[in-house]
Amino acid sequence: TYPKLSGNRKTYVIGGQHDNSFFKSKGHNIVEAICKERKDLVYRGFFNAQFLVKGLMLEIRHPGGGVSYARSYKMQKIIENMIGYINSVPTADPPVLEVFGHWHIPCHLPSYMGVDAVSLPCFQSMTPYLAEKGLMPTVGCAVAEIQLSKNNQLSSTKIEFIIMNSRVQRRDF
Repeated sequence: TYPKLSGNRKTYVIGGQHDNSFFKSKGHNIVEAICKERKDLVYRGFFNAQFLVKGLMLEIRHPGGGVSYARSYKMQKIIENMIGYINSVPTADPPVLEVFGHWHIPCHLPSYMGVDAVSLPCFQSMTPYLAEKGLMPTVGCAVAEIQLSKNNQLSSTKIEFIIMNSRVQRRDF
């Protein structure tokens, strides 16, 4: 039921842990199969993908593990490790924007070690698994407005989180 985008707009998609379970058990990549049926969806792989948008390196990730004690902590640690790796590999391109799924919480970490980071809410309400773990998802989405400088460098990132918790129905997962 993901809305179809009009014109030449695209949604870039990566698979995560739940999608990978289909691949492990049946050898079927369900995310790639869905993207082949839709011209507005672009499959980029499992767990993470980097790509250029108007000359800016962006990365989308679906990391493992649950949300940490502080919303920004895991993003900070991933960025710190990534910067250490990039500094040791001369051919690596550092992204200027990291977008994280999986943790089901909204968080914007602007300009941390030269990287803007965003953790996204989800479209899944409380499940028995999340309740058992004491994890509280935020249902919603985000809209990013990115401003570039005259020399095509990232000058600002404005993230608007659209929270839809009031629309959640019982057992809406």
